[in-house]
Amino acid sequence: MRSRGIRNIVVLIDSTQYDTIMEDKESPGGFRNDFALLRVQNRTNGVFHPKVSLFIGERQALALVGSGNLTYSGMAHNKELWGAFCAKSKDTDEASIISDVWNYLSDIIVSSGSKIATQQLEWCRSCSDAIKDFESMGYREGYKPRFLFPRPGKTVFDQIMYMIDTDVRTIKIIAPYYDSEGSLINALKNRYNPDMIKCAIDESYGYVPAKMKYDNNIRFFHWHDVFCSENQFESAKKLHAKAIQFETSAGNYLLLGSSNATGAGFGLNRHCYNDEADIIIHSSEDDFFERLGINFNDDLKKAITDFHSGRKFPARTANESFPCHITLCEKYDGKLHISFDNDIPDIKIRVHFDEGYKDLDFSEDGIETDESWKIRYVAAVSDNMEISNKALVLDYADLAKRDPDSRLSKIESLFRSDNNNGWDNNIAKVLSYVNLDIDDMNRHASVHDSAIHSRDRTGTVIGKEQFDNTVFTKSPYTGPYSLNMHILDQIQFFVSNQQENYDEIDETSSRKDIVSGNAQDCSQERQINRTYSDRTEIMGYLKRLKCHYDRLAKDFDNQDEFYRLQSKGVYFRNQITCNDYSYILIALMLIFHRLAYPVKGDENSIRYIRYCTELTGRFMMIYRAGYPVTNDYTYMKLEEMHRNFFVYSLLILSAGNMNKDTVGVWAMNLMETFKDDTAKLMSCYNDYLRLSNEYRSLMNKHSAEAIEKARARYLDYLESIAAGGNIETISKYQRNFYFHKEKFGFIFCKESYRATQEYYRLKVIYPGIKDETTFINNLPKIKKA
Repeated sequence: MRSRGIRNIVVLIDSTQYDTIMEDKESPGGFRNDFALLRVQNRTNGVFHPKVSLFIGERQALALVGSGNLTYSGMAHNKELWGAFCAKSKDTDEASIISDVWNYLSDIIVSSGSKIATQQLEWCRSCSDAIKDFESMGYREGYKPRFLFPRPGKTVFDQIMYMIDTDVRTIKIIAPYYDSEGSLINALKNRYNPDMIKCAIDESYGYVPAKMKYDNNIRFFHWHDVFCSENQFESAKKLHAKAIQFETSAGNYLLLGSSNATGAGFGLNRHCYNDEADIIIHSSEDDFFERLGINFNDDLKKAITDFHSGRKFPARTANESFPCHITLCEKYDGKLHISFDNDIPDIKIRVHFDEGYKDLDFSEDGIETDESWKIRYVAAVSDNMEISNKALVLDYADLAKRDPDSRLSKIESLFRSDNNNGWDNNIAKVLSYVNLDIDDMNRHASVHDSAIHSRDRTGTVIGKEQFDNTVFTKSPYTGPYSLNMHILDQIQFFVSNQQENYDEIDETSSRKDIVSGNAQDCSQERQINRTYSDRTEIMGYLKRLKCHYDRLAKDFDNQDEFYRLQSKGVYFRNQITCNDYSYILIALMLIFHRLAYPVKGDENSIRYIRYCTELTGRFMMIYRAGYPVTNDYTYMKLEEMHRNFFVYSLLILSAGNMNKDTVGVWAMNLMETFKDDTAKLMSCYNDYLRLSNEYRSLMNKHSAEAIEKARARYLDYLESIAAGGNIETISKYQRNFYFHKEKFGFIFCKESYRATQEYYRLKVIYPGIKDETTFINNLPKIKKA
């Protein structure tokens, strides 16, 4: 959906399924936050079972009502049946379905109490003239396609009886699940007394009405006999469609949707039934089943005793022994707001993080939280025991990622995957949006003791909600800062999901499992793209960014080499902003994607790695001042971008075959960006190790070893400096040693020799310096690494 520019997404899920998923996951909470997931509780002792999708555009809408779950099998592999209704105005029959579906889903969302999802509804209204039009529709008399769902006092079965009040000659049913007594079949026979009821059963996957008494007017057929296909894999697909055709003297009625052929599906027991969604359509001429390729040939009928389903009716698997359930957890106004289905006195809320948890006092007015917390999930606690289900947190700050503003969708639309060429066809357009000239006037080199200083760019302290909504909701044309961040967000999403997309089918799955929908994952081999139209565009962006850094470093590059490392030489005092990070991270993501998923005919891997070293070296030199520590979300965002910069720089260095000392000095300077915060350094370094293992086929053994040695050398350096050691004169060394200069970081000296009585001439390797030759005073002490 994101690839189609669809951002404003709300997903409704049955409460029992929600709780089961959260209980079953080894580490709950690792879910994406670019859509709202609402837990919906059925109020009639059943389950929330509808399968409905509503896609809303500016001038039209599309409603889908059918049988498929929001799963890989439901969307791709099962035999499912859908009714699709698209309309641009309220003057069409399809509009009545869309209007009903909108009202149905809106009522559920509003009744959930979610402020976040309710805001998303308002965005639908404000961005879609079609929805405004459909909302103004009143009830239409006369038969039209109808959307059916349980209403107060009216079950789905009640509504069918009202709509089909004529003589019914034949009823045909296809469904994966029947209850053992065949309650729906009996109810239809008692209500309509048709000449014949014909039922298709898929005993391989479904449930059989095994306890039904024999009736000559009720006949059963195997699904694969009534639906035949010359494609054996198509025929092997699991039946999950649910449909009933009523054949009458006034034509045929087709009911399709989520309701299985059970009492719970149609509300035959008014004390226990499901939330379902179905549609009923009518034709005076069409045989709907015949058009679908479904043919009940009497020669193929079977007795119910011929079916032997090995499946049993499932029990509700979520832990229903909990004394209370969290129905909603949202974060806004700096607080967690939690709702329960049952009041329990003296409870606490256990907030789980990536590592550990924290117990907080519950308050109906909200629980104070820290902006820096990265919450995975929450649960209610009493006497140090969790007494509720686990619940994800809907964060108001994440709303910005769902804003359907069409201007922001322009970038996302360029990542569409039509014919798998979205990236290749549009990368030039995407990169053309990146503005490398923002606030260059504030970026410059400084001279020691000069009155020139870089401007304070920390700005006002802001919260996560304000940050996200200012960064991501500005127009691409008026807010280049926000646009660059948005482009980075899209590229990171594309790259991080590339391997996931290639891992959809389990490599151990048989072809039968794949066809039937039982396979879980895809082959883990990386695929090689077949096109290379984006090659020159990526290289063009890397050249643009190099020119950008060269422009910023012009004064440094133009100074006499004699002064380069002297106290009066040019150096940099610029602090990093999110925008600065976005430039370099876009480059790193593009390079990593090209190395990890190579293009046939692209022989530029060495050049990509060379660009990585040049760009990261320049970046570390120009922005050596780092970023200020503030107590707001800007700092959190900078921390996240810093982590990505470190990890992906090391990954690309590991993939190269450069000199070990070059790799070492780059790695040490990357590590110094964390200063003496070794805990944060090691956390990020472990992320690098994890990803390098995932992409181990890309890694160069010698480069990886050089990085590991650099890590050990850097930690030893920190210990020795803390102890006051390693302060020596340059004259003691001649070649192949590391040393540290406060204004520049770590430098590797290939060789040194005395040029004058006071100065040494050095040949060095240092990130950011174009030339190897420089000078240093012999008298000042240096920190040897």
